[in-house]
Amino acid sequence: MRRDDTPRPGEAGDMQEGTGLRRATFLKAAAAAVVAPSLLAERAAAGGLAVGPKAVRDAWPQAAHDLAATRATPEPPSGLAVRWRRPIAGGMTGPPAIVHGRVVAASLGGEVAAFDLADGRERWRRRFDPAVYGSGDGAVALGFFGGCAVHGGRVVVASDRLRCLRLGDGALLWEAEALRPPDGDDYFWGAPVIAAGLVLAGSGAGSESTDTRGRVSAYRLADGERRWSTPMVPEGGNGGGVLSPVTVDPARRAVFAGTGAAYLPVPGPNPGTSSVVELALDDGRLRWSDQLHPGDRLGLDVNSAPVLTRHTIAVTAKDGVWAWDRASRTRLWRRGLTPATPAEGGPAGPVNGPEGGPIATDGRSVHVLSNDGDAGHAVAAALDARTGEVRWRSDLGGLAFAAPALAGDVLCATTASGDLEVLAARDGRPVARVPLGGPSAGAVAAAHGRIVFGVGAEPFLPGGELVCVG
Repeated sequence: MRRDDTPRPGEAGDMQEGTGLRRATFLKAAAAAVVAPSLLAERAAAGGLAVGPKAVRDAWPQAAHDLAATRATPEPPSGLAVRWRRPIAGGMTGPPAIVHGRVVAASLGGEVAAFDLADGRERWRRRFDPAVYGSGDGAVALGFFGGCAVHGGRVVVASDRLRCLRLGDGALLWEAEALRPPDGDDYFWGAPVIAAGLVLAGSGAGSESTDTRGRVSAYRLADGERRWSTPMVPEGGNGGGVLSPVTVDPARRAVFAGTGAAYLPVPGPNPGTSSVVELALDDGRLRWSDQLHPGDRLGLDVNSAPVLTRHTIAVTAKDGVWAWDRASRTRLWRRGLTPATPAEGGPAGPVNGPEGGPIATDGRSVHVLSNDGDAGHAVAAALDARTGEVRWRSDLGGLAFAAPALAGDVLCATTASGDLEVLAARDGRPVARVPLGGPSAGAVAAAHGRIVFGVGAEPFLPGGELVCVG
């Protein structure tokens, strides 16, 4: 059964000013910023971290590593030198996948390629035409923003549609119908997630200046048939774009997503925007929703995958980190680390607060990055997952526009200043700053003692490479 208009979060109301999600703006801000021994397994057991079988723990098959979106792997990096680097069209914002000794990368320029993890030997490369949004000088071409997912010898990527390739040789197995109708604006900002025989992906407006409604959509992994697609806002609303991967709780047959602000002025509080929602995995029906900022005029998007620990659900929004009790769905705490808006006033921007879904967890602590635009750098911090208490905080050398990874006992994050920053996960002590030779807004993947990510995000950040450190 296919469901395209299952119940949406919320109802309609009064007028508010639209602020937009502006992924292109975040890349431009990143460009401006360029100018201007493992304890995890022990912690995970104590914290109730559920990342699946050993094959998943020893690999990085999904954009957020696992269905709980922990972005954590038990093995620390074997070294902190650049092992290899390979060209990839347009650079990367999403993380690569690491499985079976291979790295699979999907780029902003529309390339999907596979390399050997050990030495970077290229195994195959496929190119797809980027989807074009807008017109004239405002037109933007978008390849693959969020990254890829790998399962059962299949690689799934998402732009204006989902595509499935064979892991062994990159052959195209299926291509789903485009999500957007003729003259539509839908684009999959969120990386695909594979669970229970389905591919789940979140979308919003490609141009981020239309009345498009954000959605979570589900496709059959076997053949790409769309099973359901749930709008995040009611008919007549807009925004609620899903910017990051969804999270899946297989035991509850539940899907969680975070949504962004409105693109354009709409009546009322624009329900479903700036929210955390829970959908039924089987048919996409709404089960629960909590809107953080009704009538938001400041662009306080929820921009991360909802991270699941044994007791909590946590997300990053532009005004900090929010957490709920996983059983009762009651709010537990909110913790701001840096200002959500510029000192001179106005809406939240990419250089303010968390950007790019920058959250990871070892089950006990939630590790986050948060930009301080006035100071010109990001802050990394570890928060107690149950209470939100700050366990440590440390300044980074630049602004951060992508999700970090926990690799054993270290936290790894890229910066627009052109470094890989490595901090001790226990206390935030700086371990290393690895020069990359170019700015990065690339999310990090880690497995088998290697850290892999993209450099460049053209045309906004110069460079187009996949880099392996270890």
